[in-house]
Amino acid sequence: MSSAAALTKKMETALLNQMRNEFRVSQFYLSASHFFLNRHFHGISQHLRKEYNSELNHAFEISDYMTKRESDLTTAVLDVQTEIFTDAKLHPKKEVLAWKKPLDVFTFIYNAEVQNQNDINELMTLSQTEQDHATYQFLLEFMKQQIECTHESEDLLAKVRAYSGFEGLLWHLDKML
Repeated sequence: MSSAAALTKKMETALLNQMRNEFRVSQFYLSASHFFLNRHFHGISQHLRKEYNSELNHAFEISDYMTKRESDLTTAVLDVQTEIFTDAKLHPKKEVLAWKKPLDVFTFIYNAEVQNQNDINELMTLSQTEQDHATYQFLLEFMKQQIECTHESEDLLAKVRAYSGFEGLLWHLDKML
């Protein structure tokens, strides 16, 4: 590293990719919130809207951290968000259109959270390889939060699976959330 504070190019690129992932997952949560709002499950919709905001905050935390580490994100943030909506591989519309029932949505959310956990784990490994101890410490908190998010989405998926046999039971989950 040329400066004690600067990120390596490899680490900067990896963190930008994770920021993109956080923005992308936030869009899934927002779509899921509307999926349930359109079906009058207001409690589930509000819960998913909170998760949307949480994912956005993760992206902002990454960008704030990168700025502290001397990364200039003036145009990179625009590029990241533009890619989400223009790159067919990143665009959530195809996956969202496949949602037909609540179980589809919660299965998708769980898989997205597991993938996000794997991505953060890879980032942590990269930070160790790059001998970037500050980034490793920064990512520890993300991993703790991600483990909780993955566990929560797994619990919700299990409940939705159990309730799927009796459609009226989903109203119970809606009131719980």
